[in-house]
Amino acid sequence: ISACLVGSEMCIRDSIKAIFAATGIHLLVAGVLTAFFVGSHPSWNALRTTFLFNLIFTLSIGFVATTIFGRVLPRFKLTGWRQAIGLGIAFMAAVAIGVELALAVITTLWGQVQAPGRIDIWRIASVVTLVMTVMGVTYDRLRAHARAVELRVQETQRALLDAQLQNLRDRLNPHFLFNSLNTLAGLIEEHPPRAVEALERLCDLLRYGLESSEETLTSLGRELAAIDDYLHMEELRFGDRLRWEIDVPDALHTARVPVLLLQPIVENAVKYAVSPRRAGGCITVRGKLHSESGQLVLSVLDDGAGDVHLSLIHI
Repeated sequence: ISACLVGSEMCIRDSIKAIFAATGIHLLVAGVLTAFFVGSHPSWNALRTTFLFNLIFTLSIGFVATTIFGRVLPRFKLTGWRQAIGLGIAFMAAVAIGVELALAVITTLWGQVQAPGRIDIWRIASVVTLVMTVMGVTYDRLRAHARAVELRVQETQRALLDAQLQNLRDRLNPHFLFNSLNTLAGLIEEHPPRAVEALERLCDLLRYGLESSEETLTSLGRELAAIDDYLHMEELRFGDRLRWEIDVPDALHTARVPVLLLQPIVENAVKYAVSPRRAGGCITVRGKLHSESGQLVLSVLDDGAGDVHLSLIHI
């Protein structure tokens, strides 16, 4: 019910805004026409009467045009050249019917008044209506274009937020988190100091994942520290089955690398080279500078089933 009430309030609010906007346009057109037709020194009575007559003409033509273009013409569902002919006929009909309706209202309220001939009135009404129609169509298209741009921006922002959320979910890795928490629960009773140390490492690892969600580059030393925390946490699960070595000179720790560059590769090595084997496995992370190009070369090796698996990254 509340949603329906909110929707009704929005519709009423939009309708009121549209009415005020249309009224303002009609008053503006009537005022411009009055300033154009009256003499250089008009009396207040002539000024008021001319303004009322012009307002009646604009309201009549506007009402008829809105009815024909908004309700009658769309029912025919014209396309191509038929639509062009239909628009022309609808325009002439709106002007003719609107002018005659305005003349009938003026005659009813004021009787016969001195006014230009019908041909002159139709000519002036046609020009004014054509100008207002072009302006209205242009305004509607610009507003539709602005709305489309706004929707594209909103969709882009929504897609970006979804991507960031998915990235955050991937970095948290629920399975790893749940396994670590279960291991910590057992350590709390068996070995409290080790549980505290493991909890601190888990907090550091999660903090790194959360803080790096808005970054693209980080130092190699920080990345290796996260790898070390990750492997220590996994050691709680696998014990002596997991063996690893990080062989990267300290001089390379300041190098800038993409965030979480190595962690997915190391995680993949733990999953496929250590977890399925009863004897476990060994993972080695190495880093060096290429002798010729001077590029940073990072490698992740594991002794999984079959040949030694090696992943090389050149930066």
